[in-house]
Amino acid sequence: MLVTHLVMLALFKTIALLSIAVLLAAAALLIPAHLRSIDMAVIEASSENGRALETVLGETIRSAHVGSALRIIEAAQLSPAVKRPYMQQIQALIDQRPSLRASGGSDRILEDFLELVQSDRSGGLTIAPLLPQLLPRSERASLSGMLADSSNANVAALLDARDIPGLLRLHPATHAAGAPFDAGILTLVLLVEGGHFSPALAQQIGQTAAQAALGTPAAVRTLEDFVIATLSLGRQLDHRSLADLAADAEKLADWGQMATLFRAQPDRIDALYTSLRFEGAPGPVFDYLATYPEVLLKSNQGATPIQTYHNLIKQLCDAAERSISKQRYKGLGEMNPEQLWETTMNIETRTLLQVNIEDAIAADAIFTTLMGEEVEPRRQFIENNALRVSNLDI
Repeated sequence: MLVTHLVMLALFKTIALLSIAVLLAAAALLIPAHLRSIDMAVIEASSENGRALETVLGETIRSAHVGSALRIIEAAQLSPAVKRPYMQQIQALIDQRPSLRASGGSDRILEDFLELVQSDRSGGLTIAPLLPQLLPRSERASLSGMLADSSNANVAALLDARDIPGLLRLHPATHAAGAPFDAGILTLVLLVEGGHFSPALAQQIGQTAAQAALGTPAAVRTLEDFVIATLSLGRQLDHRSLADLAADAEKLADWGQMATLFRAQPDRIDALYTSLRFEGAPGPVFDYLATYPEVLLKSNQGATPIQTYHNLIKQLCDAAERSISKQRYKGLGEMNPEQLWETTMNIETRTLLQVNIEDAIAADAIFTTLMGEEVEPRRQFIENNALRVSNLDI
């Protein structure tokens, strides 16, 4: 039964992908430039004090901000010849300081924390987002303990707000599902302690946290919104890239606008980050995308608004799926002979999977963790892997 479903699913995906490939070629012409890529001229026109891309990249790499540099390089779509020396410099920095894979750039406080928890530093040129590193309970306990004696009043106010009541969409740190809120608070703690927010904004964050800890409803809502925005950014960006955006935020609403952009276009993180860095403020980028929010994908069923590339792919997949007839069977014996041959028995197209005892042992361990009587291992597994899920079927 399982093999039948897998084979039929593979057949469906093959047909769907062929359909999508044809549609994408035509649909790409419908997408305006601001949804396809970032024009180098546009980047430089909005750059910080008119500086060229090469200047910004050079300064970023010399500062060992490897996460930021990699995002700018990808967004700018440099030619291989131009891109190669930058990548070599970044690789050399990471070889010298493997901790940059976990931090994205120099930051004493975060690097002390990574040393304390002995963070994994493998992974080539892959730079780890910050938030998943703070979700495990042990890491959150280590970081809060490390910063408990901070002399920064705003840091103390944030730490005191980890267990505030009255949250509407999240849960306080001590709740069984409190890891996201706690990780968001601790992300803000890192940014405030590191001096990445402006003093005025850091003070506003601290005052909001202090009022929230006292139970002021408006402050609780404001802090929760700010934490949710932080989660949206932190699940995508490394600490150094997050710190760069924090430096550009002048008020709480700026942080929220950045998060809104990242949630609206999750497949264009590098481009959005680069635009925000060069513009120096979220307002112009936010206003531009609000002015040119969508195009229309026309079909026999009418015109469908397309706001992001991710939305375009979804619409095309839905259209391809509607053109295909699907049937489900509980076993091979329920199929007609020609269906059985086409989906399962044809030696030219069938797929054979070999199951080893190692796979069975690992599967049994996961099954016991998720379906067993012990609650604590299951909760720990969910906390550690919540943001890593890529195919969720509900």
